[in-house]
Amino acid sequence: MNNLINYFDNELIHIEFINNDLFSQNIKKLLKTASKKDILSGIINDIDSNYNIQYSSEIPTISEFTKYFLYKFGFTWPEIDKNYIEKYINYMKKQKIL
Repeated sequence: MNNLINYFDNELIHIEFINNDLFSQNIKKLLKTASKKDILSGIINDIDSNYNIQYSSEIPTISEFTKYFLYKFGFTWPEIDKNYIEKYINYMKKQKIL
C-alpha cells in the first residue's frame, strides 16, 4: 500500500486520509447532488446507515473455480503492475474523476 501511495505522490495525485465523520459528511453531500450521485455506484452497497464504509471479511474471496472456468474460455485477469495502474489513472483523468 505504501508503494501505491508513493506512486500517487510521484504522479502529483494527492491522497487525503480522513476520519469516519468527514467521510460520512462527504458521502451525504454527494448524495444530495444529483449530478454526482453516480460516483457512489460502486460502493453504495457497502455504506451503512451512518454513511460509513462497512467491509466484512466473512465472505470468502477464494475464486479458484471461477478463475479456472474463465481461463477455459480464454479470459485471464491482468497482472496489476505499474502499467496497469497508469492506464487506470489515465482513464480516471479522462473521466475527470482525478
